[in-house]
Parts: sequence; C-alpha cells; structure tokens
Amino acid sequence: LTQDDTGQMFFADNATPAKDFQQPWIYWNLLDNDLISSREREMLGHNITEKFLTTWPVIANDDAQGGRNELRDDGTLKHFTCACGQHIYRGDALPALYGNFFVCEPVGRLVRRGVIREFLGQRIIENPHSRSEFLRSTDYFFRPVHIDTGPDGFLYIVDMNRGIIQESAWVVEGSHLKSVIKSKHLEQVKRRGRIFRLVMNGPRPKKPQPKMLMEKSHDLVAHLSHANGWWRDTAQKLLVLRGDQSVAPALRRILAKGARPLGRLHALWTLDGLRALHSRDIIVAMSDQDWRVRAAAIRLSEPELAEGNETIIKALRLRLEDSSPKVLQQAILSLAMGKEDLSWPLAGAFIRRHCGIPIVRMAAITGFHKKPLPVFEEMRLPGFFDRALKNSSSPLDHNRVRNDWIFWLNYRFAAHRVVQKYRDLNAQDEKKLQRGQILFKQTCSQCHGEDARGAEHQGEFIGANLTESDRLLGNPEGAVRILLNGLRGVVGKKKIGIMIPYASQNDDFVADILSALRWSQRRSMISPSFVARQRVLTGKKRGSWTLEELGHSAPSRLIPTTKWKLKSNAGVGLGLMFDGVLTSRFRSITPQSAGMYIEADWSEPSEVSYIVLDSGDSKDEFAKNLKIEVAMPKGPWIEIGSLANGQGQVLETSLTPTLATRIRITVQAASKKHWSIHELSIYGCDR
Repeated sequence: LTQDDTGQMFFADNATPAKDFQQPWIYWNLLDNDLISSREREMLGHNITEKFLTTWPVIANDDAQGGRNELRDDGTLKHFTCACGQHIYRGDALPALYGNFFVCEPVGRLVRRGVIREFLGQRIIENPHSRSEFLRSTDYFFRPVHIDTGPDGFLYIVDMNRGIIQESAWVVEGSHLKSVIKSKHLEQVKRRGRIFRLVMNGPRPKKPQPKMLMEKSHDLVAHLSHANGWWRDTAQKLLVLRGDQSVAPALRRILAKGARPLGRLHALWTLDGLRALHSRDIIVAMSDQDWRVRAAAIRLSEPELAEGNETIIKALRLRLEDSSPKVLQQAILSLAMGKEDLSWPLAGAFIRRHCGIPIVRMAAITGFHKKPLPVFEEMRLPGFFDRALKNSSSPLDHNRVRNDWIFWLNYRFAAHRVVQKYRDLNAQDEKKLQRGQILFKQTCSQCHGEDARGAEHQGEFIGANLTESDRLLGNPEGAVRILLNGLRGVVGKKKIGIMIPYASQNDDFVADILSALRWSQRRSMISPSFVARQRVLTGKKRGSWTLEELGHSAPSRLIPTTKWKLKSNAGVGLGLMFDGVLTSRFRSITPQSAGMYIEADWSEPSEVSYIVLDSGDSKDEFAKNLKIEVAMPKGPWIEIGSLANGQGQVLETSLTPTLATRIRITVQAASKKHWSIHELSIYGCDR
C-alpha cells in the first residue's frame, strides 16, 4: 500500500502490480461487486495494461510457484506473480524520479518503475524502460520486497536476500516449487537481508536530521510545506496525534496564503485531523488555484453535504465548469454522499455537462450505482448525447463516449437482472455476508479476481471463475472441503495452480467466505457447524484434493442439450428452466396439485446427487413439498430425495447418489399458487 501527494492509494496483489488508483478507496465500497460486469470494472479503471504486467528479468527464474507456465523459453518470468512493496517516490534528492511508482517483484529479482501520466484525469502507468526494468539483478537471491523514501530524500530498497520466499502452503510435496528447493538447497539460504540506498552520482549536500519528536507543534507546521513528502507526512501525523488545536490559526494562514500547493493541501487535511476544520475553510480551499486542494476540499465537505449545508452546495455549484477532471470526479462522488433533494440534482448537472469525460462516468457509476438519479433515465432518451456532447471539450470520439454510457445503462436497467437477495436477512446474516466479502477481497481476490470471475494472465489460467463454479454452486460439502484442504489437478479442461488450503483458519472464516460467494449466486449460506462437520468427516485427509477424490461432494452440473427430452403433466415451456435466463420460466397452467410433475431425460448416465430449483421473482410460486425420483432407461423410478416444508424462492437439496438418465420431480401437496421454476440445476458425477 502506498499513496501519492493527494493521498490516493495504490494497491497491489501478487499478479497485479498496481490497482484501484483512479479514485479514493472509500468510494469503491459503494459498489456491489455482484451487480457489476467485468467490462464495467474495466471502465472504472480497475485494470492496467497487459504491457505493464510483462516483466523483464535478467536471469532465469525457475523457482516461480507456477512452474514453466510462468516462464519464457529462456526461463525468465513472463509477468508479475509476487508484486509487493509498492511505493510512490516523493523525496527531494532524486528530482527526476519524483512522483514515479515503484513496485518489487522478488520472484523476478527486479524492481519496476512506472511513470504516471494523466489523460482527462485518468491515471496511466507506463514502464519507461523498454523491454527492461529500473533495477534487475543477476544475484539469484536478490529478493526486493519493500521500497520507501527516507528523511534524507533518497530511495531505500529492502532486499530479503533469501532462498525461499513463498509460504509453506505453496511448497507442498509434488509441486514444482518443492522440486526446485530440493535441487538447489534453497532452504539453507536465509538470514541475509539487507537494505540498499539509491543516491545520485556526485557530491551530496549534508541535510539536517529530523528531530520532530522534540519540536513544538508550531515548529511542525512549517514542515507541512517541506519539499520531501516524508517530512510533510510525518509532521502532519504528529500534529494530529498530539491533537493540539492551538496551531489552527497558523494552518489557516498557510491554507489562505501558503506559497506551496502541497503545504496548503497538508494544512487542510491537518485541520480536519485536529477536528478544527470549519465550513469557511472548505469554501476557501474550494477556490484554490491548485486542483489538488480544490478536490480535497470537496471531499472534506461531505459531512456538510450530508447535513444539507446550502452554503457549501452554492460553493460547489461554482465548480461546475472547473478545468480539472479530477475536481469534477470528486464533486460527483461527494454529492452522492449528500442529501437527495439538494445534492443529487447538482450531481446530475455535473454529469450532464461533463459526460464526455471517462472519469466522470466512473464517478457516476460508483457514487450512484444503486441510486435513482434522473439523469440516467434522460440518457436513455433519443438525442441526449447529441445535445450533451455538442459543446463538449472531450477529445474522445463521441460515438465511443455514447457507447460506453449506453453499455452501462443497458446493463443497469436490463430486464434480466434480478436482485440477488431472494429472502430477507436478519442482522446476523448481514454481518456474516459483510465479513465474507471483506475476507474474500483480502484472501482470495488475487487469484479469483475481485469480482470472483477468475483471473487469467497472458492466456494462462490462475483462478477459477467462481460465479460459474459447480464446486461452489452445487453441493456445499465440496466447497468446504476444497477451502479446507485445497485443490489441484484439472478443472474442466484447464490445469489449475495449487489452490492453497485454509484448514488453519477457524470455522467462521470458511463459512463466511463461502456464504458470501454462494449467496451472491442465489445459493444458501453455510454455517460454522457445517464446516466443523466436514472437518470431522475428512480429518484424515492429507494434501490437496482432486475432483476425482471429492466425488459426490463436488458434482458437476449436467449441461442440457437439444437431445434432452422434457415432459410434464402441468404445463409447457419446460425448456425455459434450462435457458440460463432467470426471468424466463416454466409455469403450471393450474394451481399446484398433488401428482403434478416434471421430467427430464438425458442420454449419458450420471450419478445424480444434488438439485437446485430457483423460482426467481415468481413470489410464493414454489412447491413446498416435492418428491425426487430417478431412473435408468426402461428402469423403475427410484426415490432418492425429497423437499418437505420448503421455504424461499430457491430450493436445494442433497440426494442419494444414484446412476440415472432420467429425473422426475413431483408435487406432493396442493396449493392455491401456481408452480414456477425459472432455473433447474441438476448435479451429478459421470460414470
């Protein structure tokens, strides 16, 4: 985690050296990952180019966890696998590097430098060293893991200088990494860490050492305008920790008349940290000559906007024609935090006026993703974009602007989008899902993607698409066992990397993550006691699972084809149960009655062991009592399960695994409601 002069955070994970740097992190939390398409995430600036992901080591990197799949023919690492220690250089001793982004790749034995430029306010990071790196070493044990700016203004690089850098969960018997460690005795190379300091050639003027802990608060204020970001940040931190509001007048003088924009910016944030910020300070800062100060003032106005402060609204309205796209972006994000009757109309005005700027669209999607802003309805009317873009200063092709907006608008308003929540949640369940979402982002998103749709790098499979995973959406026993012990081998037709085990985590950890993932895909939650039961049942298991070993606990969904034969005595439209569209449905002609049934007949025998019946938004049109039978061709029907006293729009149950080519589901009790099935999923194991 690092930040630039404005406080914008730059995150990284193993395979992504920089992400989430287009807008303040707090606003990403407004989004519901389950209701965002992958293209929307690209439109929101989540991703960087594949070119920046490509690495250029100078020596072979045979100890990459993914093995040969991660390497070029010459043995060098193709792309980031262990991005860490990222840093924005903000010192005063290396002026040519000021504001540059740096990130470590210890597997590749290199440090990447990124030059940040802006286009219409959107940050773009580029590698200025063509097919090379800022720093790369032939030392096999060079393991850069952290970078920082020192009080002397120079750049410091921490080198772990070690044989093994991966966690033990990745170094299991049979893995590529284990064989490399054994052959090169890497376990013997340890306790050799070191720190490098990057300096300029030539004489270096002597600089005073910081003694801020011994300085008075009024002396610290002067450091807020220092040329070295380390001094500015440290002075602000100490002032806020001391809570000494006697410096507020001095801070206001800097805010109003300070010569350095960054000094004014730090003075503004320090006033806020001291809880001494007044609305008049915000208004002064909103008219500052530097966009960074103006944007910060708008963000700090959010408590006033939430209270409906009309003076702040008036000052913010003056920014409608602001020359900085970043100020426009911040205005929309902050107005989304305000009162609907006062702030939202002004947000609509910003969006109408500047819809040709991509980060304005980013802010609108983020801040108002689930809010009924009237301008979104206007955009769907003919002629809106012709009028809005007629006098636009955006250099982008107007058709591209229109198409990007329309894509999101259509996605947002699409008729097939059904709210994921299919029954009311109590407060305990709400907290469970929130914990699970946070744990997923922290633990799983590096491989499976932040939207859980999987991750691939340069065409290579890193983590499964969990939104379509039979292991997750079918029998929950399999999902729990995989999370506890890990998974290896082939999934579908793709060989996966090692899915690391989490057996060391407690039952709540496992239950919360899986519940968040399953609930978002209209499946039941998992309790800690269910996880505990699986631990007992698989207690003797050592090492990762394969799908063959999991068997009936992780069945695959049977994929319907045109060869399937469907039959019912209740109604028509049976094929709509298998079309993948949640708003289409099979519906009985008459209300439910005992003996009403549906049948599906497929050709290849499968051991059926799990089913899910989803009634979509057909409220209360689900059968509460069902009998489930299967049969082989010309064989007798065998009852393998039932659903009694079913509750909710989605009914799911485990079945006695039975080899079959046919299934029949029969209503057992009459009801005044019709019988609707929007989607029927049948899971089994091929034999």
